Amino acid sequence: MGSYNGGRLEDALWVGKEASGGWRFLMPNWLDLPVWLIALAIAFPLGTLVEYWGHRLMHAWLLKKKHAEHHRDGWGQGWLGEFFDYVVGALPIIPLGFLYSQEAGYGFAAGAMLVAAFAAYSHQLQHERPELCFWMGSPVHYLHHYKHMWKKNFGISCDIWDRVFGTYEKVEWQRPPRRSWLGLFTIHWGWNATGTRARPIATTSMAAEVLKTGEQLGAAGASRL
Repeated sequence: MGSYNGGRLEDALWVGKEASGGWRFLMPNWLDLPVWLIALAIAFPLGTLVEYWGHRLMHAWLLKKKHAEHHRDGWGQGWLGEFFDYVVGALPIIPLGFLYSQEAGYGFAAGAMLVAAFAAYSHQLQHERPELCFWMGSPVHYLHHYKHMWKKNFGISCDIWDRVFGTYEKVEWQRPPRRSWLGLFTIHWGWNATGTRARPIATTSMAAEVLKTGEQLGAAGASRL
């Protein structure tokens, strides 16, 4: 084989193979990381992809009645309730890591749970305090609701996959210059055992707008089903 920066290419690559005859893969020496950590990292892009397509399918046929009610109500059901729903939705992919090894299985499952936890947090935050969603240029899920979007902006924790699949729609939105970062920790964390949705506890203008237009959002969504 050829040379690599003055050395043999074989020396620059690490070839790993499970003793049981598992998959082969190539990676640079400096990426010789624990398998569980690699699997955990892989869970993040894959988990957000499932989040995107799960939400997009809800606007087509998947749980469409329940989702139309969510658009009608205009609020989240609390972090715990959202987390439960995301874990249930992720069940088909959580065991994937075990197809490679037990270590990868545990790492991937842990990553999937972290993605579900963050997606639940992102969802609840954007229904209560969207101006505090600092990791995105604009709170894409909040705008998805407030701007009556039924075919655009399906991302929740990020907008990357909307951009990849052409469903991202830029909306003019001004982030308030003054905001209390304490709101990052004062979202509704619980879950009503009766199954009723928790109303936002915030009183910001944007949260109030969500409540005002809740019925309109639901009507717009139902008309497209």
